[in-house]
Amino acid sequence: MNHDYFYPHEKFSSAIYTLATGAEMLQNRIADAYISHLHTLEPEDLPESIQDQFRNLCQRLTRIKDVQRGSVQATMNFMNDADAREVAIQIVEMFQAITRAYYGLDE
Repeated sequence: MNHDYFYPHEKFSSAIYTLATGAEMLQNRIADAYISHLHTLEPEDLPESIQDQFRNLCQRLTRIKDVQRGSVQATMNFMNDADAREVAIQIVEMFQAITRAYYGLDE
């Protein structure tokens, strides 16, 4: 077990739970997962193989700047369902990569 990935594994696990169990639209669940769990992570906290993917995700979710609503919520308000599904899939795939690294399955 690689304990360097304990924190990101925990954060992504919580994000996945939020995505799977929320009753809101997918866009709102993504915003909640990111704001509540993922925004505290830095790309350097993650396996090198997904650092760029995480950077791109963060940029994608904060594309629209809005001081009142917040960048993530403002961005999600304009995201269509197909793009939201793509983002959710990326989060799941990054969680899978972190899980493999955490349990030493990529070695």
